[in-house]
Amino acid sequence: MPGLIAGGLCLLNVMFAWRWLPETSPSRQPGAAPLVGRAVRSIRGAMWDVVRRPRAEVPRFVWIYAIGMLGFMSMTGVLALYLKAEFGFTEKTIGLVFMFTGALSVVMRAIILGRMIDRFGETGVMRIGGALLALGLVLIPLPHTLPLFGAALALVPIGTALLFPAKTALGTQHAPDHE
Repeated sequence: MPGLIAGGLCLLNVMFAWRWLPETSPSRQPGAAPLVGRAVRSIRGAMWDVVRRPRAEVPRFVWIYAIGMLGFMSMTGVLALYLKAEFGFTEKTIGLVFMFTGALSVVMRAIILGRMIDRFGETGVMRIGGALLALGLVLIPLPHTLPLFGAALALVPIGTALLFPAKTALGTQHAPDHE
């Protein structure tokens, strides 16, 4: 049942984005100029650009995202096994950990992220988020008590909530308008 609920929420997100975020489709932007005369790269071309020129502005954001997501997804993939071995968590109790990280991520994005961007800018927030994500991933296996583990784990959703939206905003700002 939880998987069906999660899948339903994902479907609602897609429908919401399709309906209320028309800027993702140039043809749906009010008053948008047609793409005639503009060279639009294929996805393959854009991907090759990321590999060929990793230090260029937009490809650098793609690499930051890929490395951050690799760290985050690797952690979530082994977290249940680690918690079972270290703290005796079961399939009935592991949900509390993911609820904790999810709730912290929502609070960060809904309440704190905007204030931090106002204060530090997207670049500063992206750097802070990347540092907190890396620190959290390094610290997770060190504590042997739940409160200290929770403090280390909290750095991961805090870091991702700061890193990914700021990185996406910067990537969008630096990408060519027609892309």
